[in-house]
Amino acid sequence: MPGSHTSIEFRPDLQGLRALAVLLVIAAHSGLGLLPGGFIGVDVFFVLSGYLITGLLLKEYRTQSRIHFLDFYARRFRRLLPAMLVVVVVTCLLAFGLLSVERMRTQMEAVPFVVSWVSNFYYAFRQFGYFDESAGNELFLHTWSLGVEEQFYLVWPVFLLALVLAAKGAKREKVVIFTLMAVVAVGSFALSWWWLAHDARLAFYMMPSRIWQFALGGMAFLAFGASSRDRTADTSWAYLAVWSGIALIVGAAFFLHSGMPYPGPWALLPSLGAFLIIAAGQTAGFWTLCNPALVWLGDRSYSLYLWHWPVFLLGFLLLGPPGWQSVLLLLGISVLLSDLTYRWVELPFWKGRYRHARPRSVLLVGILLIAVLVLLSQLFLRHFSDGNTQNTLQRWKADAPVIYGAGCDTWYHDAEVKPCVVGNADAPRSVAFIGDSIGMQWFSVLPAMFPESEWKIVVLTKSACPVVDEDYYYERIGKVYEVCRIWREAAVTYLQQLRPDFLFVGNSATYGFSESEWVDGTRRLLKRLSPAIGVGLIIPGTPQLRFNGPECLERHNHWENGAQSTLCESAGQLEKRKAVAGYLEAAVAGYQNVELLNLNDIVCPTGVCQALNDEDVVVFRDWSHLTDTFVRSVTGQVAKRVAAILASRRREQPSTD
Repeated sequence: MPGSHTSIEFRPDLQGLRALAVLLVIAAHSGLGLLPGGFIGVDVFFVLSGYLITGLLLKEYRTQSRIHFLDFYARRFRRLLPAMLVVVVVTCLLAFGLLSVERMRTQMEAVPFVVSWVSNFYYAFRQFGYFDESAGNELFLHTWSLGVEEQFYLVWPVFLLALVLAAKGAKREKVVIFTLMAVVAVGSFALSWWWLAHDARLAFYMMPSRIWQFALGGMAFLAFGASSRDRTADTSWAYLAVWSGIALIVGAAFFLHSGMPYPGPWALLPSLGAFLIIAAGQTAGFWTLCNPALVWLGDRSYSLYLWHWPVFLLGFLLLGPPGWQSVLLLLGISVLLSDLTYRWVELPFWKGRYRHARPRSVLLVGILLIAVLVLLSQLFLRHFSDGNTQNTLQRWKADAPVIYGAGCDTWYHDAEVKPCVVGNADAPRSVAFIGDSIGMQWFSVLPAMFPESEWKIVVLTKSACPVVDEDYYYERIGKVYEVCRIWREAAVTYLQQLRPDFLFVGNSATYGFSESEWVDGTRRLLKRLSPAIGVGLIIPGTPQLRFNGPECLERHNHWENGAQSTLCESAGQLEKRKAVAGYLEAAVAGYQNVELLNLNDIVCPTGVCQALNDEDVVVFRDWSHLTDTFVRSVTGQVAKRVAAILASRRREQPSTD
């Protein structure tokens, strides 16, 4: 009868699989670096959803000869919307007291997309600049997967009904449906692979490139939809399947990392792992995934997924950078919140007193609540801002070298070398500076050291592009940074023709190069550049804060009160910077006209980095880039070090008498 609800066999092993998936995601987001590929837990969820939803819809059709679309969508609303709205509202309320107004505005911009289940579109198509540090740190970034799932729920009932009708009358209807579903899966996988090569964000965030994983789950139901108890009893292959599936999933979490193209072919590992576990049945998984603790956690996996990300982001603001103690504390808070949400929000709408609400009423109330949150977020964006705070923050964050307004840096958009020339273009002597944004933050010392009337200053810069002869996968654009390689080659050729008297080279220390890649990649470039320059000075990457400097100052009113506080200080990851400086020192050894110019102790005296130094100068304009005001304030110190290096070189040079 219309409005009745069918169900498929409850499998505690699949609840255990949910627990495994959410724990992998949490491990990847913890900041401890234990399971860099733990994000594949989302892929497991996709396969599970495909299995369960396909099973529910097919059983409904077989028992009632139709699919009640309105009932299906209402059930999805009851199951998923209440918990999500609670998490969004509570997160926003907490964020008001912890985030700067500017960062809060960024979070609120995403809310309409989050509550309407299209946040994957928002994050896939949002335009962002190189210095947009909010990218990747949004409180609701993790909801992109919920958007993908909801869009799957929207189209899958219609698609599945079309498959059933197309196979109707065939001798082996299930085989026909399975085959048609496999064709769709192959097409979606091919699209994912193609998008990965052309626009990795689309491959990662968009439902069409992920639907093959849902289809894989649907194919698992078609092939293994009989009672799992009957099917797996006394079958050794099933035990092999479940352990192989676990190995594929956990192995992928250890092996994969954010520096690899994804999803593409690598997504087959966790997806096939989930498929094998589903195929094995609950009997085979009794001693592994049916563990009561895992089943308990799997029941709460949806709420835990919703809570863990904002709890971690906001928690690290209060507790400092990730460590074992802080992560365990925040994990405990996430589990507690998820249990409360499961008991008092999820269950009443899913299996409790509101379960029998009329579908039309559920959909209307749900849409009304979504509309209210969208309206409130827009009111905040329009009216809830502090003009003075905004102006102060913007001034700090915009305190960058003037060279960024000259069009030298086109980031990843093209590989054309666009030199910026400062000073006397006809001067007989020239100084050149080549580097990424971390190197280029030192630009303002050049006009002070080399008078513009006597020198031609040439700047070659590309953000996130190391002056190291090594390719790397650039996560923010989702592919190998080929534009950087092409640009770097052309820039080196340009410098060989320019033949500057001085050459400054500056890089960030955060590139994931090994010691040999740093040393050998730098040497290969110096081998070409050394004969064409007078003196070369290599500036190692500077330390960075573990938080956004200006926003920390704004939160703690440093500027207004003039008070110093350790709340806006950090160690700056000095050990890693020291190691990279050592690699660069090894690289310049053997080149008579190239020296290391290490300025890190100027940035972070005594090994501590401050957002505001003892002279009340704001040091960082974000997490890692120095303010131009600070650079200008230490120009005298930099000039003395350069002079000392040049004086030492003159003393070491043999006399020509």
